[in-house]
Amino acid sequence: QHRFIAFHTMMRGSGKPAYVVGCAKALAERSIKVLVLDGLMYEQGAIPHQFYELLGSTPVIKDGKNLYDLIRDYEVLCLNKDESNSDGGARMDGPLGFPVTGLNKGRPYSDVCGRAIPLPGWPAISFLPGNNGKVVDVRERIDFHRLYENLDGHQFFDYVKGALSECYDV
Repeated sequence: QHRFIAFHTMMRGSGKPAYVVGCAKALAERSIKVLVLDGLMYEQGAIPHQFYELLGSTPVIKDGKNLYDLIRDYEVLCLNKDESNSDGGARMDGPLGFPVTGLNKGRPYSDVCGRAIPLPGWPAISFLPGNNGKVVDVRERIDFHRLYENLDGHQFFDYVKGALSECYDV
């Protein structure tokens, strides 16, 4: 059985990143495969710092290996879906070079698990950052209303959740 655990608070300084990493450590020590997904897409999150502080390891974050680019890739794939192959688009690459792994009601989905970054020294922990590790105030903000209304965003996030359930225990 796969579980998703969410930590959320609007209050800064609450210690949420330390709790997230502490929980990931406790689960990994029990050989449970964990993905830490950071939902901060427009600012620098503290989770990588907490990985270093609590686990002595820092993930190497690269462009394209984050939640922001996963959503952007999906948007671009949707807008360019007419260029997909007649076999359902299985060989079509997204703008960041990730292959399309499936279609749902004509919407192409790119690889999700391949974007997660393994945490050095902790084989049971992977990290999917919100952005590339920098303050992202210069990037175009994602229009979530358009994503949900015009691009079936709810189905996209159901797909993401299902893909992650196949790769991770928590």
